[in-house]
Amino acid sequence: MTISRATHSANGTKFISIASPPVSFASVTPGRGISLQLARLVARLAASTVSTQVKFWIRGIRSKMIWGASLMDDDISTVIYEDFLPQALADGRYLAAPEPLVIGKGLEHIQAGLDAQKKGVSAKKIVITL
Repeated sequence: MTISRATHSANGTKFISIASPPVSFASVTPGRGISLQLARLVARLAASTVSTQVKFWIRGIRSKMIWGASLMDDDISTVIYEDFLPQALADGRYLAAPEPLVIGKGLEHIQAGLDAQKKGVSAKKIVITL
């Protein structure tokens, strides 16, 4: 269901939390021209964000961008990471995904983890325990 369809069918106050930017930084490649790539990407990010916010405003939808770092100083982090998540993991109500691919234990395995990531890993989370 699209945001538009979901909000049109909802009654009452409409509020959307956006957890990721509307553009991806994955296309940025290191080397010559990286500054131009980043400048274009930031411009697209700004234009897309402003466009989205204007559309929301016109439709009477309140919204907020959630950045991962913003949860650190937010009351939400306590609810998620202290009140909910530990017990939900223990009870099996919440499962960590994707499946972990444990490379090893200790800092000496960092390079092996980076090598595995560089080779390409599908539907696995590379883990090095400390």
